[in-house]
Amino acid sequence: MLDLVAFSKLPVMKTVTCSEMKAIENKAFERGAIAADLMEKVGFKMAQVILKRYPTPKKACAYLGKGNNAGAALVVLR
Repeated sequence: MLDLVAFSKLPVMKTVTCSEMKAIENKAFERGAIAADLMEKVGFKMAQVILKRYPTPKKACAYLGKGNNAGAALVVLR
């Protein structure tokens, strides 16, 4: 079960390049991580950052590609 409360207390990570992110994801998958869990965690953290900056939600529009980041974006929108 995903512990969103514990995850929300993690520090903000540094910005990485696409190739660095792919390497990080591959290491996580090698260690047994599940893509759906990663998308939930990333999407939840992204939503927290957005809500901190824009505390009164209104309308949102997202243009999504077909990669894994699109799944995280759908979590944010949810």
